[in-house]
Amino acid sequence: MAGDTSGSRLDTFDLSLEQKFNTGTYLALSGEILNSKLDEVAGFFNYDALNPVPNTLGQQEFLDYHERSVAANVDQLLGNQWSAGAQYRVSQAKLDTSYLNIPAHLLVGNDPDFQQRQSADSVLQTINLHANWNSPIGLFSLLEANWYRQNNSNGESSSEFWQFNAYAGYRFFHRRAEITLGLLNIGDQNYHLDPLNLYNDLPRSRTFLARLRFSF
Repeated sequence: MAGDTSGSRLDTFDLSLEQKFNTGTYLALSGEILNSKLDEVAGFFNYDALNPVPNTLGQQEFLDYHERSVAANVDQLLGNQWSAGAQYRVSQAKLDTSYLNIPAHLLVGNDPDFQQRQSADSVLQTINLHANWNSPIGLFSLLEANWYRQNNSNGESSSEFWQFNAYAGYRFFHRRAEITLGLLNIGDQNYHLDPLNLYNDLPRSRTFLARLRFSF
């Protein structure tokens, strides 16, 4: 969203409350706060019709980013080998951008407030539905249905879509090694999400997955 290349610091604050019941039900409620600020100098070229040699100018850029999120999880054991669960998460992200030292003649109408202060925010909601099968001999499978909906403050239409994933695999060597085969985005559903909210990258088309993992 802002092209930060300086590796600015990101402060995180997390809190999670978890409860297990005798019925094999697991509940969790968690919250997260992300904060990041950046103060940097960006350069640009100013072309003057009377002077073919461009002047190199600089401006100071201030970025102030905040994201607040809340998630609720419920999982249920269904016998010795099956389980199912769901997660709902909502996050609100906001980015304030301020610029200094922009020459007045570069501003539209010489308005000193034009584009010197910008703000963007969005709300991202996600739902994850999943069903698991784990065999005592090491075989396992997982089915996932993921729903995403994002609303932006800049007047753009919201983005809403589903993605479905399926995995199957085998664990061995005392569960320290795992082979997994999967088919991601089964419905071949493309999407558009603004990167203002923090989320894992999603496949934009139907994707085959093969993974070998070791744990030490």
